Amino acid sequence: MQNQDSMTKKIKMPLSVYILFHKDNKEGIENYTSIYHLLCRDSERPLTNGMDIPVFLRTGGDTDEIPLIDFSQSRETAIFLLIDNHMYCCEKWQQYIHDLCDRKTEDVALYPIQLCKQALDNTNLSKIQFITLTSFSLKDNWEEFQTKILDNLIRLIKGNSTRKNKLFISHSKNDKDKLGVSKAEELRDYLSSNTKLDSFFDINDIIDGHEFKKQIEANIENSLLLIFNSNTYSEREWCIIESISGKKNRVPTIVVDLVNGVVKRLFPYIGNLPVIRYNSNEDWPLIINLLLRTALEQYYQDRLLQEMKDITNDKECFILPNAPELFSVGLLKSNKCLYPEPPLSTEERNILASFKPDTTFLTPVQLYSHYSSNIKNKKIAISISESEDIQTYGGDKALLRDITIELSRHILIIGGKLVYGGDLRKFGFTELFRDLSYQYGQLEKTNRTVKYFTNYFAWPIHLKIDKDKEAEFIEDRVEIIKVDAPTECLAEDKNEYIEPINLKGKYLWAKSLTKMREEMEENVHARIILGGKVSEFQGKYTGVLEEFLVSMDKEHPIYLIGGFGGVAKIIVDLIEQKENVESFYNHAINAEIYKEFMDYYNKNNNKAPIDYNTVEEKIRNITSNGLQNGLTEKENKILFRSTNVLEIVALVLKGLNNILKEEDETQSFY
Repeated sequence: MQNQDSMTKKIKMPLSVYILFHKDNKEGIENYTSIYHLLCRDSERPLTNGMDIPVFLRTGGDTDEIPLIDFSQSRETAIFLLIDNHMYCCEKWQQYIHDLCDRKTEDVALYPIQLCKQALDNTNLSKIQFITLTSFSLKDNWEEFQTKILDNLIRLIKGNSTRKNKLFISHSKNDKDKLGVSKAEELRDYLSSNTKLDSFFDINDIIDGHEFKKQIEANIENSLLLIFNSNTYSEREWCIIESISGKKNRVPTIVVDLVNGVVKRLFPYIGNLPVIRYNSNEDWPLIINLLLRTALEQYYQDRLLQEMKDITNDKECFILPNAPELFSVGLLKSNKCLYPEPPLSTEERNILASFKPDTTFLTPVQLYSHYSSNIKNKKIAISISESEDIQTYGGDKALLRDITIELSRHILIIGGKLVYGGDLRKFGFTELFRDLSYQYGQLEKTNRTVKYFTNYFAWPIHLKIDKDKEAEFIEDRVEIIKVDAPTECLAEDKNEYIEPINLKGKYLWAKSLTKMREEMEENVHARIILGGKVSEFQGKYTGVLEEFLVSMDKEHPIYLIGGFGGVAKIIVDLIEQKENVESFYNHAINAEIYKEFMDYYNKNNNKAPIDYNTVEEKIRNITSNGLQNGLTEKENKILFRSTNVLEIVALVLKGLNNILKEEDETQSFY
């Protein structure tokens, strides 16, 4: 095992993507979210796997400051400018674009997109080719835009931004209905007429007088491979040569299914690949985009895995940018293979082990687990809610959910357990953690007493948990803790769902939430603080702040992730003694009733009143070392600001492993 300190040396992602738009662009957020789902992950479907490419937004208007772009966090940076009438007319955006053009280098690519008639009339961008679509809307031309964004990002990450991507069209000419060759010809013509992609189509592209086998293999090696799997494809020698050549050279490949009726034998080495069924010529954009997405994901994962290999200083790892199979096992040059998420099933691992018993197959999460064994069976609490100001820091709710998914996924796979104090809202974090718990919990799932996630429910929220909902929690291996009503609640009211719509109701809710948070803190080992709404909350203080204070009083390790704004960012600013920090109180009184509620609360609870001055002074007296989280002051400061998912996960796991190891050693000593 290598030194764990290498895990947290400066981590650079292979590629970051920034989407820039004027805040008055009506489709701006929707466009950003669609691109985020395409390139990173669909955060509303947490169990699906995405490409994991970081996607940030930058937005603002005539009077707003537009946040700067952090060029230091990735090897390559792609910037997409959504130029509509609002951006075209805005002087602040024109200056911002001017500054970007001055910053443009080989590792920074600028892609302006024409979303209004006047967009091309831009002095700063006059020498740059715009991305143009059939109409001035990404939403209405989504497939067309996908082709262009994927094509450009592939060329950027390959370092060939001015060279066209080429598709090698592998097909059989021996089908009775000539389906393979006819569809290959149609695709070639479509590429020529509708895209900026080149194609290689054997006879037409082989140079006379040269050995054709070498030409074919060389072209496959430098292309993206599209296989038309027709009825006779698996019988043809050259088709077999082409598909094997693609596998040997790790060429991004997809299979287009053209099979009619029965095929006696499918060539095995066109398995373990994305497959799409051809139905009509309307499918060409879908087919092309699947191949481009496959290629971008493979190139990106290859570079990301290399970065992980470097930061863990694990020189033994052989990188495989797609899931291992028997064919690729034969190409391994080491007894340790690093491949992308998700992990192989048990059955697949067993088959590989029968051929390579001494070889270890690892995903990035499993690689990290080698350095995080002390987290197993420990309960890690996560404090999170949506940040109202997250757009200021380059994202929206999709980005916040995604970092939550990644942290949770890593902790669960390592063998840790998650703890959260939540409610029952649809698409809330309780639902997210529940889904992740069942998917990634590593212990056996046949024993219903084994739990991976504990959710604390305050009174009266848990009164709405019926047997159907309780059964869902049990099935997903979630432990639910129903915290009793506070002593201030009358006995006859304890079975009533009291709404927080008046001062008495809000007071009882606040006391109940505090009780739940204090009880939860008695049963956790550490806490992660992320995001957090600063206004329009139920409780004494906003939830993430109160959980931070309770955890601090218990002297538990705390991990502050401030790069996504919200409560976590204000806490970081207070710790770092930043001037002009807008206080929690100023945010809280945005709700008109809060001042009145404070007076009512303090009148009825003078031993522990709501006191923002004392709270903020208490936080200012903390140092980054005072978080007692197993990280150095320098590492905590990185965690305070980072939006780099890989860097955040590495730091949190390192700190947890360090501090929990110390706890275990202390307990074993006594």
